[in-house]
Amino acid sequence: MESFNIVLSWDKPNCKVPAELTRNVCADLIMKANDFAFDVIRKNFIHQVAQNPMLMPLLISSLGHDWVFRHHNWPED
Repeated sequence: MESFNIVLSWDKPNCKVPAELTRNVCADLIMKANDFAFDVIRKNFIHQVAQNPMLMPLLISSLGHDWVFRHHNWPED
């Protein structure tokens, strides 16, 4: 989690938020992206996460970003 927070402090995207990305839409996307990420982790990475729990936030974040880009074409930034 500490690594994740450090990277967030470095990240200063130079982009505009799409108008259709309201608070409610964003919350819905996060829920769906997290559901997808947890499903992938359960099916493929449960042993690795059990050995190193610090992988969980990184996996959730990266898989969630992939899901949003794949389904909505919005990049991570």
